Amino acid sequence: MFNPKDTLRIGDKFQRGNAVEFVFNGITVEAYEGESIATALLAANIVSTKFSVGGYPRGPVCFMGSCQECVVRINARKMLACQTKVAHGLVVEFDGPKI
Repeated sequence: MFNPKDTLRIGDKFQRGNAVEFVFNGITVEAYEGESIATALLAANIVSTKFSVGGYPRGPVCFMGSCQECVVRINARKMLACQTKVAHGLVVEFDGPKI
């Protein structure tokens, strides 16, 4: 199923939660319980969570909710990917213009 060696995650240096899957813009992302959406996306080499009005990719910067660059839509609500924990079956979408 999920092999941490295939991602940017640190190997087995600490205990992780259970493996889960969620969907980001139609792409299945494998993650661990307890991770933020932003962390899981970056570990899967997905660096953009939205596009600017000018069409430039935007993504997590501060990882503490201040920059608002990781805003995504979950169940039609704007949420911060860096402050929202992954959950099995979660459906996450880009916020902003679709390019």
